[in-house]
Amino acid sequence: DVGRLLQEALPPSSQRWLQAARIGAAARLAEAAHRAQEQALREHRAVELTRRLDEAHYRRGVPPPVSARGRPEEELRERFAEHARPLKLAMLRSRLRDQEAQNARQERENARMREEAEALLGKLDMDTRAMLEPLLRASEAGG
Repeated sequence: DVGRLLQEALPPSSQRWLQAARIGAAARLAEAAHRAQEQALREHRAVELTRRLDEAHYRRGVPPPVSARGRPEEELRERFAEHARPLKLAMLRSRLRDQEAQNARQERENARMREEAEALLGKLDMDTRAMLEPLLRASEAGG
């Protein structure tokens, strides 16, 4: 798995941009596949062929010529959009879940670092008091 290898090889701070790059690559891949599929269907006149086969099968007759009907490219785009919409939504939902998981990991890391910083500040305050206490006593005794 390339993602796992990258996560192991890169520092934890790179996870945010790595996730963004992964989402961008998936979106570009989906768009390229969509364009290629539309082009292939247009080149092979898939809508026309499907319509003619449906009409021949269900009506048992000879379908009218393609020029007598609406534009096949528009119908193809509409049908493809109907089928592509749920796939895009599923992909976006998946990416949303991934992003939410990444956000939760980042929140946990932030909380851990905040606790560590607060502990260090507390230790710094105690060490500062310990260093200043003898000086304050000396100034009170001498003053």
